[in-house]
Amino acid sequence: MMFFQTTASAVNGCFLRYEPVANNLLLLNDAGGGWAGTGTPGTSATIQNSQCIVDIGASSRQMSGNTVFLSVAVTFKPAFAGTKTVWTETLTTGWTWSGAANRGSWNVAAPPGGNWLTPAAGMGPAQSFAVLRTDMAGLANTSAVTWMAGVSTATSNACQVRYNLAANTLELLNDAGTAPVASQMPGTPGTQQNSQCTLDAGASSRTQTGSTLVLHLAITFKPAFYGVKNLYLRWMNSASVWSAWESRGAWVAASAAMAPSVVPVSGAGSTQTFTFYYADPNGIAATQAVMPMFAAAAAVANSCYIRYEPATNTLRLLNDAATGWAGSAAVGTSVLLQNTQCSFNPATVTRSFVGNSLALALPVTFKPAFAGSKTTYFESLSTAGVWSGLQVLGTWVVP
Repeated sequence: MMFFQTTASAVNGCFLRYEPVANNLLLLNDAGGGWAGTGTPGTSATIQNSQCIVDIGASSRQMSGNTVFLSVAVTFKPAFAGTKTVWTETLTTGWTWSGAANRGSWNVAAPPGGNWLTPAAGMGPAQSFAVLRTDMAGLANTSAVTWMAGVSTATSNACQVRYNLAANTLELLNDAGTAPVASQMPGTPGTQQNSQCTLDAGASSRTQTGSTLVLHLAITFKPAFYGVKNLYLRWMNSASVWSAWESRGAWVAASAAMAPSVVPVSGAGSTQTFTFYYADPNGIAATQAVMPMFAAAAAVANSCYIRYEPATNTLRLLNDAATGWAGSAAVGTSVLLQNTQCSFNPATVTRSFVGNSLALALPVTFKPAFAGSKTTYFESLSTAGVWSGLQVLGTWVVP
């Protein structure tokens, strides 16, 4: 195990595990309670959490006698900026842990001035969002930073959290978006809530390195607020002038039984990344396959019908006649799958699991012959052979 973190904790860190016998490289998720992904070094794929991205294809291992040489290609995310300690530990086949050993330090450089958010997409009823603010004029020029989840930039009926730098306080705004519900320092036990969400100040934190501020906001969304929400950031300078809202992604506030959804819900274009969110109350292991489809009507022939199988991490594209598969490949494999309606490359597809939820991001290119208004459909198949039936998630116009 090798991990990067400010302390010897696996939570919200970049924690890597390598298993020599299986030649398997794993990355721990943000909560430190499961794996965000796994792969064999040298295989074309990437795995990531909110702190880092591991390029499995660019990683390698060599063995010589009793020695393992492991080279891991890691890219750190903006919200993980700051000085991190490099730790290692080992586990024997007899389940004896060595304990974490300090092996040095690494400075994750902050990007140029601006605002960033991690994660910028996902699904679930609760999440710790990392907000990074870098001010090239120094943080003395920044008075406040605001994070918001809502259907638009309208501040009413939203989940909006403001951080005041001088006072070191977090404030959840009320339903009208006009005043704070309360004011607490990050790390202080207690919560704030409005009708949309709850902010856990005790589980939230802030760190500052030079001109860079990193906030971790522990948010739980309320059932009445469930659905697709846009994520925004803005900041106020020392002259009390607010910036415009910056769009920084989308989140599906959902329980384990939430209905499937897609982002974007509507739009137009010949190429687009569609992120499908799906939850199985019995766990993703109980799902045999999920099938997004783009079509003019609820018929699979002459459509763009894609099937993803979680157990094998396999993607398939249906042929024009809907009699078989035009092609199939594992996520991360570079090959063009296409029919007369659309094409996509599994190498550009990403998928992540959070509890009972699946997020599948599909970059799709529609062909000119498929022009016109299309409906975005979705269906699922359980391991028991039960079909959900086609559900309408949105619309898309192919030019």
